[in-house]
Amino acid sequence: MSDEPAEGVILFAQVNRFSNTNDALEAALKRHLPGTELRIYRAYPAIRKNPVLLTACLLAVLWSYGPKAAFDPKSINQRLIKTPFFFWLASRLVRRQARATPGLRAVLQTQGLFNGKTDRLPLFIYTDNTLLNRINGVVTKSPILAQEKVLYRDADYIGVSASHVVTSLIEDYGVAPTVPENVLIGANSPVPKDAGEARYRSGRILFVGIDWERKGGPELVAAFRRVVRKFPEARLTIAGSKPEIADLPQATALGKIPPEKVGELMREACLYCMPSHIEPSSVAVVEAASSGLPIVATAVGGFLDSVKDGETGLLVPPGDVEALADALERLLADPELCARYGRAGQALMKQFRWDTVSAKLAAGMTARL
Repeated sequence: MSDEPAEGVILFAQVNRFSNTNDALEAALKRHLPGTELRIYRAYPAIRKNPVLLTACLLAVLWSYGPKAAFDPKSINQRLIKTPFFFWLASRLVRRQARATPGLRAVLQTQGLFNGKTDRLPLFIYTDNTLLNRINGVVTKSPILAQEKVLYRDADYIGVSASHVVTSLIEDYGVAPTVPENVLIGANSPVPKDAGEARYRSGRILFVGIDWERKGGPELVAAFRRVVRKFPEARLTIAGSKPEIADLPQATALGKIPPEKVGELMREACLYCMPSHIEPSSVAVVEAASSGLPIVATAVGGFLDSVKDGETGLLVPPGDVEALADALERLLADPELCARYGRAGQALMKQFRWDTVSAKLAAGMTARL
C-alpha cells in the first residue's frame, strides 16, 4: 500500500475478523464510497503479537471476572475483549493508528468494544446491540458499561442492524435521535438456489445455531417431541450445536458444519426455526428467509425486523413450548402457506442485502463528513 495520502481515507477499525460480517461490510462499502479508501485495522491481532500486552489482557480477565472465567477455555476469548483494560488498550491502538494515517477523514468501527474517537474527526459505528438493551435484561454489571456509555455519546453517526438498538441508544444512553439509524444487516453466506416448492412438503425443520440455550434449542426439542406425535414423518435437523437427543430418532444433531453445508440444508428444509430468548439480529434467519424458507421464531430483538408475523413466518413468545409446537404444526400441515411465506420472505430480504445495508451506511457517514 502506498504511503502517499489518499484522496480520502476512512479507518475501518475492528476488534478482529470474528465472522464474515466485517469482510462483507468492507466489500460492499467500497462500492458506495467512491474516492475513499477503507483502511482496515484490527486491534486484537496486534495485541496477540505482543506477549506483554496479551499477558496484561489475560490478567485483566482475572481481575474483572475472577479465576473461573480466566481459566475457562470456553469463555476466555469473549471475556478477554470485554474488560476495561482491553477497551482502553484497543482504543489507544486504534487512535494511534488513526493519527498515523495520512488523509484520514473519519473512523468507522464495528461493535462497542473500544472507542475510536480521534481528535475532532467524525466517529461512525456499526453495531447490533448495546449492553443496556432491554432484550438483554439490562446488563448493568458489565465491567465496560461506563466506557460504552462514553463511546456512544462520542459517536457522530451509529448505523445499527435492528430497530430495537435504535430504541436502546436513545432511551438508555441519551443519544440524540438524529444519530442512530436502522440500516439492518446482510447475509454472510451465499443464498442457495431455489429448490422449488416440493421442499415445502418435505417435513424437514432446520435449526442453525451455536449458542444452544440462548437460541432456544431445548424448547425446540421439547416442541418437536409433540410435533412428531401428530406428524410422524417430520424431521428436525440441528446444525451448529450437538445436544443429546439419542432418544429422538426423528432429529439429527450435526454439530459445527462448514458454511457451504448450511446452504444445502436450507435447500432441503421446508421451514426454519429459531426460538431464541435473546437475539440482537440473526444473520441465520436472514439467510434462511433469503433462501425462501418460512420462519418460526420468537417475538424478540432483531426478529421483529426480519420476520413479519403472519406474512413471512410466525412469531411466538420466547420460552412458550406449546405456542412453538402450534406454529410448527400449522406450517407442516400447509405446504402452500409455507410457499407463500417463503416468497414473501424473499421479497422482504431485499432490504437485508449487504449492498443495500452499506448504501444506507455510506450515505449516513457521507452526510456527516
